[in-house]
Amino acid sequence: MTAIVCISDTHGLHDQVDVPIGDILIHAGDCTNVGHPLEVAEFLVWFAALPHRHKVLIAGNHDFLFETEPDAAMALLRKYAPSVHYLNDSGVSIAGLKIWGSPVQPEYCDWAFNKNGVCSWLTLARGFLKVSKSILLARTAVVLIMANSP
Repeated sequence: MTAIVCISDTHGLHDQVDVPIGDILIHAGDCTNVGHPLEVAEFLVWFAALPHRHKVLIAGNHDFLFETEPDAAMALLRKYAPSVHYLNDSGVSIAGLKIWGSPVQPEYCDWAFNKNGVCSWLTLARGFLKVSKSILLARTAVVLIMANSP
């Protein structure tokens, strides 16, 4: 049996979190306060050092760098946490599980990954269809990660 640990909303206070042991560690968004590159780098160093065999990350509405400068965010991931799976309306298979993640949220104030109602629902629907198809075709367990509920 695979043990999944899911955390979120650490907002730069990740070093104060007591993370349970498990096989797969998922951070479901808001690893930073405002997505400054230094915040992202510090989080990634901490995240990569945790003992979990597999790690998955999605950005949240505070993680602006992943939306406004995705190339810079990916460069930090490659440098500090190359084994971490970053999901942005995408998926990965780990230990027989299909994991799909999205940072998209319905419009709220002026945060990262805000989408207007129609766009947000279309993105979520596409992701759900991908997940549903993988359940029907592969008959495997599926994990859906969202930074915010629709």
